[in-house]
Amino acid sequence: MPEPFDFRTHTEPYQEVGYHVTAAGGYIVWRVGTGKNVELLHIHAAVPGEGGLLVREMLRRLRARPPYATIFGFCLSDNARAKLFYLTMGFTLSPVQGVYDVGSALVFSARYDELCAKLLQASEGTSP
Repeated sequence: MPEPFDFRTHTEPYQEVGYHVTAAGGYIVWRVGTGKNVELLHIHAAVPGEGGLLVREMLRRLRARPPYATIFGFCLSDNARAKLFYLTMGFTLSPVQGVYDVGSALVFSARYDELCAKLLQASEGTSP
């Protein structure tokens, strides 16, 4: 007789969610997904310039449990501010179909180690 199906082995690895909230009210939320990829779920900068600080804080917190392969997420194709932000942070943007029912989407992605090298080592004054 086969052993009963244990769904936890298929769900628990994907329940790790992290977040950070700033004093100004900005926030970032992420989760670890398949293949040790990190999905950036939500980001909101309450004040100008806070978005980069939020991404850096997420990376700092992720360093406690590496390795990760990539950081990725989705945004609407017509969101010019989001596109500029993710490009500035070091992400690559690629069109993707079927993500949103309200418009076309882009997936933004970057290798975890490269993003850390660009955003953390420079901001912490160490060489890559």
